Amino acid sequence: MLALPISDQLEGIAKYYQSLCTKQRGDFDGARRLLESVIEESTPQYRARAFQIIGATHHESGKPDAALPFYLVAGKAGANCDLPTLAESQRMTAVVRGIHGDHKRALEDLDRLFPLIRVIGKSYPVLYYDYLNSLAVELGEVSRFAEAEAACAIAIASPFATAYPEWSETRDEIAAKRKTASRSVVAIHRVPEVDRAHETDRAHETDRAREALRATDAARPHEAHRATEANRAIDAAHARKAALAIRAKSQRKPKPFSALAFSSQASNKDFFQRSIIKFPARTTTAPNNAASILDRVLICVGPRAPPSLS
Repeated sequence: MLALPISDQLEGIAKYYQSLCTKQRGDFDGARRLLESVIEESTPQYRARAFQIIGATHHESGKPDAALPFYLVAGKAGANCDLPTLAESQRMTAVVRGIHGDHKRALEDLDRLFPLIRVIGKSYPVLYYDYLNSLAVELGEVSRFAEAEAACAIAIASPFATAYPEWSETRDEIAAKRKTASRSVVAIHRVPEVDRAHETDRAHETDRAREALRATDAARPHEAHRATEANRAIDAAHARKAALAIRAKSQRKPKPFSALAFSSQASNKDFFQRSIIKFPARTTTAPNNAASILDRVLICVGPRAPPSLS
């Protein structure tokens, strides 16, 4: 395929599979050289896979610490384009944690990874069984032997077990650990020796606890006083708020209007005449800011010029 006139991306894909063959022959340096060119030329999906395989070459060379950065980069690169690589990178990150003795954290990482593995396993079953093998290893390290044996049994019963002899090795290791843990132990009664340093540390811890309790007891009266003052301030604020609400309500209440009296005309001639009773012109504001009826009446009966006699 490399001899054909193909694009750079296709050539990068071809070099990726060539690197896998080189890795299987044990030539890790040659595989890494090919994968470096894949990273430069290939698609994002195969770029993520190239980082993952570079990490695997370091891991199989006995350098898990050197492999870890490549696993992390592979997971980030494959998050949006290659879910199998994302799942595999997270699984191998948990494996590296287990190698360093952090089995509890590794088991937590594997538990979080299970939903993704279960979905991907329908299309990539080998990833699912490989995940079960890693899970069995970590369960065995924390002495959960029944769960470890159950997970390992599923992987060994798969049709891929013959291609992955490490799964059978995991089963044997779990059985050996269970046998060691179940050995009978004869208890011999011995008079415990007094550990002066330990007793001194315990005495210091007791003293510190007592001091903390004393400080707490001393702070309680001050806290009660502050709570009382806060309650008083809250009550005063509620009282002020209620007074303001009552005052605002009384101001909004409209006053009744007085009746208007108009005098009769001084003559039979048609003309307008002023009112003989003076009344104040007061403007009231309606909720919608419109003029009141009284304002309209005042506009109609206000002083005007007399009509012309011509």
